[in-house]
Amino acid sequence: MRLHLEDFSPPEELPAYQAANQSEYALLLYPGFILRLRPRKLSNKTLLRIVATGNERIPVLAAADILTTLDEASLAGG
Repeated sequence: MRLHLEDFSPPEELPAYQAANQSEYALLLYPGFILRLRPRKLSNKTLLRIVATGNERIPVLAAADILTTLDEASLAGG
């Protein structure tokens, strides 16, 4: 959601989806930054490309699709 709001600051936890298996992984890439891999197959039709600094195009889910991935704790936590 932060990317949709044009906030390109690095998050503490970056969620990403993978279709290799049904496991969820939290990978500490360096202190203060976790890559969370979640199971979900995505097609290119569900992805938007947001243009960031330097004309980089970042693939993201549409805002409505992001809301379907959130659990109650995520919604309550803002």
